[in-house]
Amino acid sequence: MILAIFWVLGLAVADGYFRTTLIQRATNVATSGDIPSTKNSQGEATLRHLILPQTSLDSRWWILHAENLKTDKFLSLRVRDTDRDNAPLGREVHWSSSLIWMLSGLSMIFPNLSTEQASLLMGPLLFLISMALLWWGVLRHMEKSPALFVFLGLGTNVTIFHAFRVGEADHHGVVAILGASAVLSMALVLADAFKPTSERRSSRNSKLSPRAQSLLDFSAISLALGIWSSASSTLPLIVGMGLVGLILGLAAPFFGLQQSNPHLWKRWGLIGGATSLGLYLLEYFPFHMGLRLEVNHPVYSMAWAGGGYLVYQAIKSRQNTGLIKSGTEWAFIVLSLTACSVPLILILVAPTTFVVRDAFLVELHNRFIVEFLGLMDALQRSSSIGAYLQVFLWPIVVSFSLAILLFRDRASVRCLLPIFFGFAIAAIYLAMAMLQQRWLVSAMALWIVVAGLLVRQLALFPSLSLRLLSGFLRVAALFSFAYFPMARVVQEATLARAEGRIPKEWLQAILIRDVSHRLVDSRNGKAATILSGPTASTDLAFFGNHKVIGTLYWENLEGLKRAAQMFSAESPDDALKLLISAGVTHIVMPSWDQFSQMYSELLRQNSESAQSGSAGYLDRVLQGQAEAAIWLRPLYYPIPDAFELKGESILIYQILPKQRFGEAMYHRALDALDRNEPGEAYDLAARIPERDQFFKRAEALKSEIRSQFQPRSPNSTNN
Repeated sequence: MILAIFWVLGLAVADGYFRTTLIQRATNVATSGDIPSTKNSQGEATLRHLILPQTSLDSRWWILHAENLKTDKFLSLRVRDTDRDNAPLGREVHWSSSLIWMLSGLSMIFPNLSTEQASLLMGPLLFLISMALLWWGVLRHMEKSPALFVFLGLGTNVTIFHAFRVGEADHHGVVAILGASAVLSMALVLADAFKPTSERRSSRNSKLSPRAQSLLDFSAISLALGIWSSASSTLPLIVGMGLVGLILGLAAPFFGLQQSNPHLWKRWGLIGGATSLGLYLLEYFPFHMGLRLEVNHPVYSMAWAGGGYLVYQAIKSRQNTGLIKSGTEWAFIVLSLTACSVPLILILVAPTTFVVRDAFLVELHNRFIVEFLGLMDALQRSSSIGAYLQVFLWPIVVSFSLAILLFRDRASVRCLLPIFFGFAIAAIYLAMAMLQQRWLVSAMALWIVVAGLLVRQLALFPSLSLRLLSGFLRVAALFSFAYFPMARVVQEATLARAEGRIPKEWLQAILIRDVSHRLVDSRNGKAATILSGPTASTDLAFFGNHKVIGTLYWENLEGLKRAAQMFSAESPDDALKLLISAGVTHIVMPSWDQFSQMYSELLRQNSESAQSGSAGYLDRVLQGQAEAAIWLRPLYYPIPDAFELKGESILIYQILPKQRFGEAMYHRALDALDRNEPGEAYDLAARIPERDQFFKRAEALKSEIRSQFQPRSPNSTNN
């Protein structure tokens, strides 16, 4: 076991070292001279410099929320809103406070550690906490060999560990480990719960052992913590465990088995529901107790408790161990059915309680957010056999092994029921991952758990096929526990040691950081309000503390629709009205986050009042298909050649509603000159009439152009 711990920690430390090296190299890249100081004199805009991977966009908001918590003058312990998004209104925040507290706590305990620096430690710290909980709650109750297998499997799996890497301050990995722990705990409880129907029942064998009680309680508490961290990721697991447990309990008599203690489901539901209710109160009581079903909520707590009771009653009645006789039991059944139906009814009849059902948001997620795309799309883009093998190794190994045990060795169904329990849930999650790859981390954790249960049961079947299966599992484990993680570390080391080599997505973040800092500097230290693409919006809010409109969070549905309306406005006047109402001062549109056309498409497809046909005015301007209105002033931003981002650009416009014609033409001429278009600059300067206050400046500019370049149209005098 000590060697296993050293192997897992050694891989994590090596990966963390090389990852930190790469992050520091990217952070230290300067694009426009010296990087400004962290805080300006006015103190309104906090400039941040840390370059994080593009896979950790959420980490930027965790940092923003943690800093907001520390500076809250009301000494609030929870962050329930932010004014950096959906400007100028702001939006609600429903993220779990656990990570915010950890980030704030680290920077408070270590005063020399900024919140940005603390975020680098969050992933590894969460990894250590998750693995420690896994060992304490489950693995110490297992035999040595399967416990070691599960520990190594979850600790070295590349897909799972990616969620815990340096710079990944988020909940995905934690939720996956908690879910796997819950399924493994329940499977171990069920391993002792099924007895032959011929075995005489007694009050003694119907009680849970202390070990089983501990595992059952840990399963429920793990899932409650998972709901607190991410309800959308954990609720399907709770439903799946309940349904699979119900099916196994009802089907057991066909195989001469019965569940000796069906009341375990009632206990599981009550403890899980009570814990999730307590965590809800910790998060929202007493000032923010709304009806938001996208996150942990008391209706889910009641449904969980009610569902557990229904599973208990169904299994008990099927086994004829106690038919429903009393009115009290019927009353509890009715209450449980009601509790289970309330969330579904609310989601169906009250869409505002579950905004992720909104057609605009659903279409946006399914078409443009990577984690909502199908798994096969991602694997095909990787074009690597290793990528396929990492995903399907354990599903293939487990399925093949189960088939041998069932059809060759005629293994006892009773012994395999716990494996069937885990197998069914893992298969469901793999199917969900095929539809949306955001489920992949949880699916991989569940398949490793099922493989661990298989290792646990193999000792019961001494045969030739057992030895073959053991060898098969050893080869699979060698790939999973050693080859794949070592390949990951070597790849990271190669990238970290290559001087000057930085991933393209990181270079793009460096450019957005530079733009963000320049805008703060141009406004004398004040933050701007910026309309941009959804990914760039997060970076702009992070690096310069700017206010933005449309980030890709369900809490920001209003902001996303407002951003879409701005880009989709048909006329310059309509666009300007919307921009002014939001207080927008700048438009920043990187070519790699050019979302204006997608916004227009989404709005037209999901709004009965949206106009169909051509793209909106701002979209046409950004595509170069329409002339910019007088109130749009271009700000030239050159991408350094050293970045080798050929074909990429960042378009920046300042919103100046009171700008006059001559001023607009003069600044566009300067922009054209910066872009090395002297002919265009000359023509623009020539359009300024003599009576305009910028006429003399324009004449001087034209003289400068004539002295240095041959103008394209020297006689152009369009007034």
